[in-house]
Amino acid sequence: MKDKCLQQKLIDGHFGLTFVSAIEDDEGVTSHLTDKEGRAHVVRSLYLVGADGGGSTVRKSAGIKMIGGPM
Repeated sequence: MKDKCLQQKLIDGHFGLTFVSAIEDDEGVTSHLTDKEGRAHVVRSLYLVGADGGGSTVRKSAGIKMIGGPM
């Protein structure tokens, strides 16, 4: 999946970073990330896709309640 995403001209992949938080407004999303050295990074985008599993930090940051429970 990663290779397919990176082949798309309209997708910018940011790998090797840890998601910290996101702020959504009427024009998109500002995501705050850190790298392995602890440096902060800010990414501005129209959308944020959370594909980080059931305990999703992205989901929690968006205030979306998990339906069900851990498997």
